[in-house]
Amino acid sequence: MLRITYDALKDDSLKSILTNVVSVCKDLQIEYFILGATARNIWFASGNEKPETTKDVDFALYVVNSDDYINLKDKLISEYNFVKSTANEYCLITAEGRQVVLLPFSETKKQNLKILDAVGIATMNFDGFMEAYKFGMQQTIIDSEIYNVCSIPAIVILKLIAFDDRSEHRIKDVDDINSICNHYHSIEDNYIWDEYSELYLDNLSHQDVALKALGKEMKKILNSSLELQQRILDIMDKALTGQSSLLRYMIEDSELETIEMKANMIKLVKQGFEN
Repeated sequence: MLRITYDALKDDSLKSILTNVVSVCKDLQIEYFILGATARNIWFASGNEKPETTKDVDFALYVVNSDDYINLKDKLISEYNFVKSTANEYCLITAEGRQVVLLPFSETKKQNLKILDAVGIATMNFDGFMEAYKFGMQQTIIDSEIYNVCSIPAIVILKLIAFDDRSEHRIKDVDDINSICNHYHSIEDNYIWDEYSELYLDNLSHQDVALKALGKEMKKILNSSLELQQRILDIMDKALTGQSSLLRYMIEDSELETIEMKANMIKLVKQGFEN
C-alpha cells in the first residue's frame, strides 16, 4: 500500500478537510474516493514529484440513497463549520475558504447533474465514475490514516471525459493530463519496469514505454465498458486529427514544446490503450 506524509503534499489545510469528510462518510457508510488535482498531488508526492497548487478538494461519493448525500452535507455544515457555496450546489466551503466538491454518483446507466457555476448552468455526466470506483481506486496511507484515492490512469480517464464535455471551461484538466504524461514514468517507475518490460524490446525510451503502459492501465479500468472504451478512443482521435484543442492546451512553453510533441504523447497512450 502506498504511504506518504502530509508534509510531502505541502498543503496546510488538506489534513483537516480529508479527515472531516472521510469521518462523515464513515459515519453514514458512504463509499468515497478522492479525485481530481488532490489525487494527482498524492501520486506526485509518492513519486517525489512536486505537488501542484490546487484550490479545490474533490470527492466522488457512491450514493445509494439521495438522503445520505443531503445528510453528509448537513453534518459537514453543522459539525465542521462548512458553509454552502452560492455558485455550486455540489460544493461546500471550509472555514479557511477552501472549496470542497462533493460529487454523488450511482449505478444509474446515464446520470447527469445540472450545475450552476461561475460560467452558468452546465450539465455534468458521470461517465467513468463507476469504473473508477470499481477498478481504479487504490488505498493510500497519509501519515497514519488510510484513504481511497483515484489511480493515475483513472484520473486521466475522468479528466479526458470532463474536457470532452466542456472543453472551453476545462483547460485545467488538460494541464493535469499533460503533467501526468510528463511524470508518469518517474511516479510509477518500478511498476512499469516490472509489469511492462516487454515494451522495451521496441527500443522505446522509458518515458515512451510509460505512456504506452498508461494507456494499457486505462484500458484495464474500462474493460467492462465497450462504450466508454470507444469514447476515450474518440476523444484521443479528435485531439490527434485537430478536431479538439486538447493538444494546443497541453503546451506549457511554446518555445520548447510543439503540437507534434504533444501528439506523440497521446499517440503512445492510444497505442497502449488499443493493444
